[in-house]
Amino acid sequence: MRNSIAFVVLTALLFSCNTRQVYSEYRDVETSWDRNDPIIFSFAIDDISQPYQLVAEFRNDQEFTYYNLYFNFILSGESGDTLINELKEVILFEPKTGKPLGSGLGDVFDNVLVLTDEVRLPEAGAYQVSIQQQMRDVNLEGIHRVGFWVEAAEQ
Repeated sequence: MRNSIAFVVLTALLFSCNTRQVYSEYRDVETSWDRNDPIIFSFAIDDISQPYQLVAEFRNDQEFTYYNLYFNFILSGESGDTLINELKEVILFEPKTGKPLGSGLGDVFDNVLVLTDEVRLPEAGAYQVSIQQQMRDVNLEGIHRVGFWVEAAEQ
């Protein structure tokens, strides 16, 4: 019996890992997210033969003032050159009903947004992603964490 329980736990752990993921990091937002204070993620890519998917995750509470979040997404290469600079939007609440979207417990919810489906990075080396809120409030409250990950795109 003990061996079968250990087998089930080990199998669950093995299958829960995302083997495509090459980078993952989360940053907490203390009290409010200042529009002039972008959240920066730095990562390295060794294999440029495959495309990558870049993904962001936002944790918000139910008291977040807006139904959506606009933000700038900037991807820069090792030399500092900007590869992508886009204004993005993630919908956090159903606009008509105010029902929270994403997954969560209680009054905290996580929303995932794919930033790029298949980006081919030009060279091996260091990269940087900047995520900067672009809402009306200079100090935006209700966002508690921003995550970012890179994974090999499905081919």
